[in-house]
Amino acid sequence: MKAQFLKITTLLILFSIMLSACGPAGNQGSAGDDSASAIATGVAATQAAALPSPTWTIEPAQTAAAPAPDIVFQGVSFAYNHSLAENISAEVLPEQADEGGPWWSTPETISFLFNGYTLPGSFLEARIKVYSVAEFTAVNPTVGERLVTLGDVLAARDVNDDRIAMADVFNAAQFLRTKVAFLEFQNGSGVRYLAQYGQAFSAVGWPYLFYGFQGLTNDGQYFISAIFPVNHPSLPNTDTVAIDDAFAENFESYIAANEVSLAGQPDESFQPSLALLDAMMSSLLVQPE
Repeated sequence: MKAQFLKITTLLILFSIMLSACGPAGNQGSAGDDSASAIATGVAATQAAALPSPTWTIEPAQTAAAPAPDIVFQGVSFAYNHSLAENISAEVLPEQADEGGPWWSTPETISFLFNGYTLPGSFLEARIKVYSVAEFTAVNPTVGERLVTLGDVLAARDVNDDRIAMADVFNAAQFLRTKVAFLEFQNGSGVRYLAQYGQAFSAVGWPYLFYGFQGLTNDGQYFISAIFPVNHPSLPNTDTVAIDDAFAENFESYIAANEVSLAGQPDESFQPSLALLDAMMSSLLVQPE
């Protein structure tokens, strides 16, 4: 009994000491608040140290790397699908002065001729040409004006722009244009389209229909002109089309119908594939030495 009494007494003394340490009864609430505040502050500090500060990282736009070039010549390079031609001849064509006036004059030209092109026997050669804008303008003011127009066309990016045409010399009039699309190449932009030119009424298709590309480098110093003959299986052999009075009378509607029909065909269904030609032109890098 005495031992139990001593145990209870000891507990009461310890309890009294704990109460004394907490201070007067009237200040217990304030001390509790301070303690809670201290704990909260400590937790917040710990969390702040443990968690990284918020950051915002702007990721650069991801663009596909340009393919390794197959052709490099005089600072001009591009990649091409080898089904398009057996080989390519690269050369610098000398300046050509027209003795009768500037109409046919051309400056020194970097030229890429596609030998053994996949669509043989066409009216036009498959070729890419690169000109100096300043030099072309100096020897042929008419083309210089067309290059200014080309710059406006590329800025407007309107697929229905009637000014889309070959800017360099072409001894015929454009009477068909369809499948217009604007393309970017490594240091410039251009417009590609299917076209047919002529000096008289003619059927649409091989050997006259071609893929045309007209472009300018971003600094405006170089002009790129390309022609690649194309055909489509939906077009009849032009030799089987009768070019008579009835054909001439309905020529405008005939051309309009073909423009709509060709515009609706998949790029890959043409010979050669327009997708392959687009990829080649998009791989261009034009930095003449």
